Amino acid sequence: MHIDHGIFGSPDLDQSCPLLAKLQSMLVVPLLTGFTGSEKRRNKTRHLLRDLFLMNDETADKFMACFAKFSSQSIRNEYYTDLITYLEDGISVEHTKVHFIYANKMGRKYLRRYQKYFRDPDIREFNMQHEQWLLGEERFTAPVLQAIDEFMAMPV
Repeated sequence: MHIDHGIFGSPDLDQSCPLLAKLQSMLVVPLLTGFTGSEKRRNKTRHLLRDLFLMNDETADKFMACFAKFSSQSIRNEYYTDLITYLEDGISVEHTKVHFIYANKMGRKYLRRYQKYFRDPDIREFNMQHEQWLLGEERFTAPVLQAIDEFMAMPV
């Protein structure tokens, strides 16, 4: 399969051995899905998202609704397979351009990973948290969607 443009939305590109990936999945998935049990848990999670990630209540509710759509097992499987999928350094495919939506509040280590794993990536930096633009706030979505339009208009 050939693609002209690969667009990544601030991936972690974390890697682990299978044992550590399984342990991480067992720890993280309950944090991502534990709020579905009751209104009390949803309220607690809403406050946590507001305090830690500076989300307003509407955005926090959208975040929780996103994860509530999937089973814990599906999220665990996706999280686990992301961690055990290894990437070589300097990936470059002829006639394919790789683009990154870099949420700079994730930290510089992610920027270094993009540059390590991909040769000459097109990295667009945005002042936001990881994947925050997906939650529908216009101040984040508008510039990111504009960048994606620019990516798609670029010659390869």
